[in-house]
Formats: sequence, C-alpha cells, structure tokens
Amino acid sequence: MHLISTYLPPPAASHALRCNLGEELLVVARINRLDVLELLPTGARPLSSLELLPRIIAVHEIALDDEPGALLVVTDHPDCSVLIVEFSIKERILVVKSSDSLVSAYGRPLAGCHPCAVSPDGQHAAVALHQGTINILSFSRRSGSIIVSSKFECPIREILLSGFCFMPFSDDEEEKLVLAFLHTAHTGGRQLTIRELDMEDREVSSNATVIDIRDERMDRIIPIVPSQSGGGGGLLVFGGSEILFFESKLDPKSPTKGRRQSMAGQRRPDAQLDWAHSDITGYGFIDENRLLLSDRFGKLMMLTMIRTAESKRIHKMTLHKFGECSAAKCIAYLNAGAVFLGSETGDSQLVKLNPTGDLSHVDTYQNVAPIVDAVLADLDNSDEPAIVTCSGGGHTGSLRIIRSGANIEELAAISGVEGVRNVFTLGGINGYHSHILLSFHDESKLIEIGKGSQFPEVSATEFPGVVRNDATLAAGSITGSKGEPINLSVQVTTTTVVLFDSQTGAEYAQWRGAITTADITGDSICVALKGGRVVSLCVNVDQARLDVIAEAKFHSEVSALSIQPIQPEERKPTLALLGFWEDNTVHICHFSTLQMVAGSTGIQMPHVPRSIMAWSFGASAHQIQLLVGTGNGNLVTLKVSSGKATIDMSSRRTTSLGDRPVYLYRCVVDEKTVVIATGGRTIVMSWNNGRVAQHHVNVKGLETTALLNHPTFPNSLLFKLSTGLVVARIGKLEKLKIETVPLGYDVPVTIAYHPEVKAFAIGCVRTEPSLNNMPDIVTSSFKLIDALTLEHLNSYTVGTSEEVTKVSILDLSVNDKIEKFIVVGTAIWEDNGNEPSKGRVLLFRAQMARSKPATANPAVPTVSLALDTEITGSVVAMGTIAGHLAVIVNTVLIVYRVRRNENTKEMDLQPVDQWAHNYALWSLVPMSPQHLVVGDSLQSVTVLKWNSIRSKLEVVARDWTSLASMNVTADEDYVIQSDIDGNLLSYQVESSGLQQKGHFFYGENISHMMPGSLSSVDSIDPSLPVPKHLLFTPGGRISIISKCPDSKAILMHNIQRNISAALKEDWFDLLAWRAPHTSMKRLPTTADDVPQTFGFVDGDLLARTLDIEEDAVIKGVLEGSTSAEQLGLEWRELRGLVEELQSTR
Repeated sequence: MHLISTYLPPPAASHALRCNLGEELLVVARINRLDVLELLPTGARPLSSLELLPRIIAVHEIALDDEPGALLVVTDHPDCSVLIVEFSIKERILVVKSSDSLVSAYGRPLAGCHPCAVSPDGQHAAVALHQGTINILSFSRRSGSIIVSSKFECPIREILLSGFCFMPFSDDEEEKLVLAFLHTAHTGGRQLTIRELDMEDREVSSNATVIDIRDERMDRIIPIVPSQSGGGGGLLVFGGSEILFFESKLDPKSPTKGRRQSMAGQRRPDAQLDWAHSDITGYGFIDENRLLLSDRFGKLMMLTMIRTAESKRIHKMTLHKFGECSAAKCIAYLNAGAVFLGSETGDSQLVKLNPTGDLSHVDTYQNVAPIVDAVLADLDNSDEPAIVTCSGGGHTGSLRIIRSGANIEELAAISGVEGVRNVFTLGGINGYHSHILLSFHDESKLIEIGKGSQFPEVSATEFPGVVRNDATLAAGSITGSKGEPINLSVQVTTTTVVLFDSQTGAEYAQWRGAITTADITGDSICVALKGGRVVSLCVNVDQARLDVIAEAKFHSEVSALSIQPIQPEERKPTLALLGFWEDNTVHICHFSTLQMVAGSTGIQMPHVPRSIMAWSFGASAHQIQLLVGTGNGNLVTLKVSSGKATIDMSSRRTTSLGDRPVYLYRCVVDEKTVVIATGGRTIVMSWNNGRVAQHHVNVKGLETTALLNHPTFPNSLLFKLSTGLVVARIGKLEKLKIETVPLGYDVPVTIAYHPEVKAFAIGCVRTEPSLNNMPDIVTSSFKLIDALTLEHLNSYTVGTSEEVTKVSILDLSVNDKIEKFIVVGTAIWEDNGNEPSKGRVLLFRAQMARSKPATANPAVPTVSLALDTEITGSVVAMGTIAGHLAVIVNTVLIVYRVRRNENTKEMDLQPVDQWAHNYALWSLVPMSPQHLVVGDSLQSVTVLKWNSIRSKLEVVARDWTSLASMNVTADEDYVIQSDIDGNLLSYQVESSGLQQKGHFFYGENISHMMPGSLSSVDSIDPSLPVPKHLLFTPGGRISIISKCPDSKAILMHNIQRNISAALKEDWFDLLAWRAPHTSMKRLPTTADDVPQTFGFVDGDLLARTLDIEEDAVIKGVLEGSTSAEQLGLEWRELRGLVEELQSTR
C-alpha cells in the first residue's frame, strides 16, 4: 500500500475576480482551491482558502438585486457540477451552500472552450461541458442565499465550441435571452452563430444568425455591456491577427426578427483592430469601455473602445502597451490602478498602472508551474536534497529550487577553535553578551566578542574567575527574580561550580564535586555527580554565594538533566527532569526537594536519554511537551500535565534524526521561542495550529548551539558545526523556500544534476516572438549551470530544426570501466515532416577546471564533447542497464555499448540489442541495475531484464490495464504508472507477471514522476511510511508517494474510510471521488461494479484529522457506521499516528 501526500499545493492561478460577497474581495482559483484576499489600499492580503478536490474550470460572480453576491463555481469531469459558494463574514471563509450535478451518462467531454457564461442581469447561466448540449441554470434567493431555482439541458447544433456568451442588450431592448456561439463549422471554418434561448420551452432556437469569421484562429468571445450613458453593447471576438467588435443593436419594431436581421446585416464588424502580438492568454475589465489584455509573452495592453459623442456607439478601438509582466491567464482590476495578474506559466503579480502610461511591480506570488521535468539535488551535502524543477513558459522560463525548512544566514566565522566541544555565552548588566566560553576535551577558553568580527582570547590575568584547566559542562549569566540581568555568571566544570563577576571576572564562590552533567537557569543550578547523587543549588545574589537547597541519591548515574522553565512566565525552575544511564528512564522531580512528583513514575525510553526538556511552546499549561533526545538519534515527545506531572503515554511520538545523539536547545526565531533538536539532522520545533510543528533546518553537522545577543550580532546564535564555529541566524520558519533561477525565453524542458561537479545540465527550447503574425523563431540548446553560484557556465546550441529532448547524467561502461557522462538526446525535424525522422545522442564529459590565475579563483565545472552520433528517430528517454546506454527512439528501445579506441581515443556507440514495440514508447525508468521499466503512450507497462549471457533484452512482465499511459516510476518492489485521466496504478512483479496492487484517482494530469526521497533513508523510522517517489503536475503540485509498512496498511485504509464517511458533505463524497475513472465516467473496480480506490491512501485526507474538533465527527471517525468499522483507537492515539505520518512528508 502507498500513501500519497501533497508536498507543494498547486500555485498556478487560473481565474481571478474582484467581487462583492458582503465585502469587496479578490478571489483567486488555483486548480482545486479558492483563495480569498482582502483588498487593501496597498494591495491584497490573504484571508482564507477553500479546497475543492475537483478541478475548478470556471468561476463567476452572481449578483441578484442589491444583496451580497455569491460565486458560481464549475468543476471538471468526471463528477462535473456547479457549486454556489458564499462568503461567511463572521468566520471570513468561503462556504459551499449547494451543488448541482452536470454529469451526462453519454455525453462526450467538450475541450478547448471556456465552459460557463452568466447573463448580464446575473439571473441565468449557461454551462457547456459536453459536445452538442448546454445546461441552462436560473438563480433566485431563498432565506437570504442564492440558489439554483431551475436547471435544464438542451441540445445545440454547435458541436466544436470555442466560446459562447449571452448577448448584452440595454434594459429597454432586452426581452428574451440570446446566446452567441463561436465555433468551428462542419466546413472547417470559424463561425459566430446567434440563437435565442426560449426559457418556457427550454430549448435553443433552430433559427440563427450566422457570421463567418475570416481568421480561423479566433477563439475568444466576450460580451461588452451597454454604456451607462446610453450606448449599446455587443460582442468582442479576438484571437489570431485581429480584434473584432459586433454591435448588438436591435430593431425595436420587431425584437426577435430584428435581432437576427441586425446581426445578419453586420457581416462586417462595427469596429476592428489589428493585433500584431502573440496569442492572447487572459483579459480583465477596468470599466465598461476599457479592458486589459495579456499575450503569451507577458505584454500587458489596454484596449479602449471609443464611442461616438451622439449615439454612444462603439466605432473605434485603440491599444496602449503598459509593459511586460508574467503571461496572465486571468486579470482582475482591483482599485486605484492596482491590478492582479494570475499566471499559469510564471509568477502571479500585483502591479500598479501609472498615470504616465507605464506600470510598476508591487508584489509577486511565486508559481513553479508548469513543471515539465525535475531532479533531486543535494546541494549542501546535508543528505536532504532539494527539488529542482523545469518551470515556466514564454519569456519566464526558470529553474525553481525548492527546499523544505529554514535556512541558515551565516554572519561571522570564529577561527582558531579547532577541537571545541561546547559553547556558552556570558553577559553583562546591559542585557548583551560580552564573552564566549569554549569547552574542549580537558580545558576551557574565554574569548571576547569584540567590535566587527574580532574574537580575541581573554587571559586568566585579565579574567581570573573562569576555570581554564578543565572542560566546561554548563555556563551562563545569572538573572534576578524578574528576569533582569545581574552582574554575575556561573561556570560548571567536571569538578567545580564557580560564581564570578561578569565584568571583572573576580571569583566570588565555589562548590566542588565529581560532576558529570549540569544545567543553569535564572539563579538556579542543578548538578549530577558520580554515583547517582544530584544537588540543587541557588545563587544568593545579595551575598554572592552558592547555597545548597536540596540533595538526593538515585539508583543510577544521571545521563541528562534539565531545570529549564516550562512556561514563558516562569523565572525560577519548578521541576528537575532527570535521565538515567542504567535503565534508560526519565524521572520528573521537584527542583526544590529533588523528590519525584507525586503520582509520577519513571518513563521508559528506547535508548539512553542524552538531553531532556519540558516546554509549553507558549500554549496553555495543559499542553506542555516533554522532549527527550536519545543516544541512538531519536527524538521522543510526550504530553505532560504541569499540575501533576502525569504523562499521557498514548501521546508518545518518535522522530528519527539520524544515528547521532540528539541534543535540545531553546532559542528565539521569528520572535517565537522554539526548540532546536540536533542529531544526524537538525529540526526546529514550534507551536503551530494547536500542535508542535517540525521545521527542517538546512544545515549539516550542527553539534551544539547557544544564544548570542550583541550589538554587532543582535538576536543571533552560535553554531558549533563539524567544520567550525560560526555566528548565524535562522531564517523564517516557512515550510518551503523557493529560489528562482530565471532563464527568460530559454524555457527548460529537461534537467539532470551532476553531483561531482555540482552543476545542472538542462535542455532548453527558446521561442522568440515575431511581429505582424510571422512565425515565432524557435531554437534549442543544452546549458550547464553552476548549482552553487547559479551562474551560466556553458551553452551548446543545436541546429535550427533540432530540439534537445532529454538530458541525463549516466554512469556508462566504457571498455569495462565505469565513467560518468552528461548524455544529451535530440530530435531533428525534416521539412514538411509530421514527426522527427532522426536525432542525435551526444556525450559530454564534465570536470572541474580552475580559472586563471589558478590561485585566485575557485574551481568551476566545464564540459567537453566526447561523442556525437546520429540516430534514426527522436530520443524520447534514456537510462542505463548493465552499464550500457538504453535509449528510447520512437517505438524502439535500443541498447548501445559505448566504446573508445585506445589509439585514437575516439568514442562511438555500438548497438547491442533492441526491443521493438507496437506503439510509441514514452517513459523509461530503472528498477535495478539489470531491469528497466518501459511505458508506452497507449496502455502498456513492461518490465525488461538484461540477459548478460546472450546480451539481449527479455520481457519479465507486462500489464495492459491503463487506457492511455503517461508516466512510469519504479523502485525495487513496485511499479507505479499514471494515465492521461489522472489515475495512478501500482504493480508488483510476481512469478505470474505484473500484478496490479492499487488504483487511485489523483485528480490532475501528471507531467513527471521519478523515484527518490527528500530525506535520508537512515533518518526515517521503518515503522512509518517510507518516501519512495515524487510526482509533479502542470499546475505545479508536488506530491510524495510513500510505501506503507504492512503492519499499518489495513489500519490506514480503515482510517481513510471512516474519515471520508465522517466528513462527507451533501455535495461531495471524498472517498468516492478517489475512485479511478476515465474522462467520462468512473471505472468499476469490484465485482459488484462499485467504483472504489484500493492500494493507495490519501495522505491529505488523513491529515484533516488534525483539524477535527466536533465530537460527532470524532465519534464517526473512531466508530464508523457499524461495529466492524470501529478502529479500536482513542482519539489522541489516532491524532498521534497522523502526526507521525505528517513527519514523513
């Protein structure tokens, strides 16, 4: 079984509109989500989001009378429907009020047409989702809400629609509804057809006015409403090389006949304008006479319709270019010149139209769509790779580097501290730290925080109070009862607790013992001694002495202790947390007596505790978390009651941070007190949405940390790394950070990462627009980009009729020696050819070269061409099998041997074997060094094995389940395939062949799939789902596919079933929607023809458990609808399990 979880929601914006839903709002649709933004004088601020699993294909505002409006949302096949969505002013969220299905049992889906139009008065809507039919909806109000009062479906004669709308008429002209259809006629030409809509007979009239459109590329039609000053409206038709306007003026004596005659007489448009730019991608109205247009390359234009002074009729149109932005799919004019541009191929933007006729950029909303290829790259050797995607289109091609967690901003490096094991900061009465105490194996050093980046060492003569001939276990500044800084500090070594003056270093008091571990907070100290003794001490500030306040003997020596406050308002410790070597337990004791808290018992840990902390994270006292770092690399968290110190054992969670001991530190990030956990990897824990959230930190080898606040380095941290000591700051705790590498018109289509030279190898297609409707200039190239500096290193441009189709980094056997190459595949189009008749395979060798002079500049990667071979077809995909180069060429998989002539050193490719298929092969992925998985673009997936004795490919297994396969990925156990309808299928190789193990409706087309994980395998708890694959969509969604352990598979399936039933809404069935389907209907997967998913679990659905608060819903999840569906878990146990699943994302 596999778990599918969203890593990055789709950011592409498909629709945007400013609307009045009780207040003025901006609503942006992103594939399957509606984002609500509040309008501000300076722009827009996010308010809330409504996630709709079905894909959104149309959004319109419905406004009746003067009451607040609602949104009409149309969703895509197979469960196509119309939703009425309202805005709750009290909760400030969108709410689905009603749903009406538009599913047709036999209709063929309509493609390439905006599917919805709303009448000018807002009382009717037309929705076309199937060829040859249209649905008419009427709206009214009931109990203050807008409802669909009537709905009917009627046939239309326009089969291949490009667009349609209601004809706009002035109030004195409008009596009946009239629809205008832009479509392709049976002759192949483009036509504009006008027909009346009879609401009483529920049909579209057979009588029509037909206008032939000369330019067959015209595909958009929008209504122009009549002017408020009395001018008439009409239709605006654009696409291709012209913009046409047709007026909708009627003959008042004969309305019905007049409509037809009026339009029939207008064979020529009332106004027209030449369009010399690329295809129009989006539009939005400023007012009734002006609208904004965006073309495919981001040119933002204002189209102005000029009316005559007397009749107010539109007779002329003009264009004004504001500038270049992202190519907008949707445009919403907000206020005072502010415009939102929503893009599917670049970043969405908020711009300002200036009175001077140009524009200025106000804000940018990152968008990684469309993703056509991607690769994992461990850029900082942290074993936590980043995702690098080929994104963008038009003039906004880019690489997007996507990392999880917070970044480290390095401020300064401290030299001459080799061998340091721990660091502590000491401060003065002004609240700033003045010194850093460094602990080594058997000594300590004191350095001063000087001006700039100077850190001079302070001698014993200058500062005598610090013990220097012993390792330091703990040190810190003393604070008063109100947390105010006091001019006293404490150092704890293996033999001594010493109290000294923070400014002069004068020693005031000592306490001696065989100390093994210690902790300091406020004016309190706790030390553990050999033999299991623990002593609590307090600093008498007035007399500058150390007083013993409690002492106790325990059963074993202490491995870890903490007396840190458990809530922000605490100034003195109340509890002492002790971990023990002998039995791996944790005890909770009173600091003042060192006696165990009444009712508490030893808490068993899986390994020896090495660091302990209790903290409320700023939440209530009833939500305190006990954190324990163990010696084998685990972080254990439990909930504890501060009043009785009782532990909720069912809340126990374990997170693996590698195989190094885990240590815990408290610090401030983004003005929040958080906990840093260091081990094999580093995470930051903060309180978010009622639970502890974990944030990965992009740093490797962090061993210890300390707070540092100094005028030169305010609110900073000291990091002891495996490479040295640095002053740093943790960036914002965002879930994901996206870095953009702009490529402009060079749109990347394929990418590979070379780990040895730290460089990206990419294939680009460059499309430069031409004016006056001439063909665009298209070229292609291979580029090498430094992965660290992001600088362009090399570029190789292929021929004018050639395109780079695939780039891979492969280890190939050359004369029985493995060598790494950048392999580039191309396709060459002959004149008048419908498909490539030939292509090339190029092998490049990458190496590090040092710029001149060699001693001044660092090494940089360069490439040299090693082989250039022409082949008979297009290179579709490449891989290796048994050290040989495997290349898909059209419908054939060819295996090549790479050879080098030892005398001339020239290389060539020798075909060894080939496997011919009956249909175009599409994808290729290795399953093992000797196995390949191949998918075609029709329906099959095949596992091939290399027979090294015969040097031949052999078919191991094949499956024909998929109806139109798209992508394939594989690991050592499973093969996963996607199809054109957005389904996922999983298989296992068995002796009888490929056996289907799962079928799941993903909901979006998948552009790329690949094996890989964003986490080190060593840091993943094997009892949890293990990430195995990544998948990407054109809309920018990134998901993780994890393999579930067999022990949890049935439980997760049952949880999914119960959550789906408990959260089922009147308009939507969550689990039924995941059932596999074609573009027209659901596919039966069981003997009784009931469509359902199997072999996959929806991780996003399971994650909704963390947001459930209603008792009735909780009961439904836990107990199901029958006794057989009971989970046998308590609610806190279920939440804990889901939180563990979330940690694997």
